[in-house]
Amino acid sequence: MRIAFLVFALVAAVSSNCFGAVRIWDGGGADDNWRTPGNWVDDTAPVSGDDLIFPAVAAKYTSNNNMPFGSTVRSMTFEGGVYTISGSPLLPQRLSNGLTVIDGTQTINIVLQLTAPETFTSSGAAAVGIVAGVVLGSNALTIDGAGGTGIGLISGSGQLIKNGTGAGLIATATGYSGQISDNQGILVLDASMPSSSVTVNAIPGPLTFDLSLFGLSEEGARMLKEKPAIAGIAVGGMPMGSPGMEQGGRKQPYDTLAIMKDGKTRVFVSHR
Repeated sequence: MRIAFLVFALVAAVSSNCFGAVRIWDGGGADDNWRTPGNWVDDTAPVSGDDLIFPAVAAKYTSNNNMPFGSTVRSMTFEGGVYTISGSPLLPQRLSNGLTVIDGTQTINIVLQLTAPETFTSSGAAAVGIVAGVVLGSNALTIDGAGGTGIGLISGSGQLIKNGTGAGLIATATGYSGQISDNQGILVLDASMPSSSVTVNAIPGPLTFDLSLFGLSEEGARMLKEKPAIAGIAVGGMPMGSPGMEQGGRKQPYDTLAIMKDGKTRVFVSHR
């Protein structure tokens, strides 16, 4: 009988972790913390495995992730407003079922660690999701939607896939070695990824938003603003001061080349 009870208890624990509750932020608490019950509808704080929803209307739009180390958020959905999510820069937040931005500009100043292949979707044309960092591990990350998704830093070996008519931005990378596929829209790689192969199947289309607040290089800003009909950009010879070859204030003159769709090149930006 005791064995049967223990088995039931284990199954119940696993089930509660796999199928968490939906918690809706209302920002009514005395502070910004996720673990403060008053910040959530029905005054119930989220636990590991829950889905989190941030509605367009809330008492406050600053929110601090103070979940226990090792906890998992199943998904995060932003319905609107202009949220800023903060938390420890040293403790990645485990995420198991993706990120969705429906409207507004949402800034997630925490590192998200994928636990499975996942999708970050900015569904509306005016929706922008900005994530400080993403640890892929071996999991694939798909960027989708008509809006914009910006990632400050990525690492890992999982595939990066760009779908949807919107734009994706990768600002920096550390040790990233995954395959990159741009299937639709615009993908700006403003980072050094010497171990990654890139497949471009997309024809750039119009954008209705600006990701320059991420601190893009001149090249990245021009790509987003002008939407040139080119296959990509490249810098030859790894000159000092180019992306990924920063040496403090030391720089060498170099040209960034635009790669045309017929394979020819022309100077896109000249650094002197």
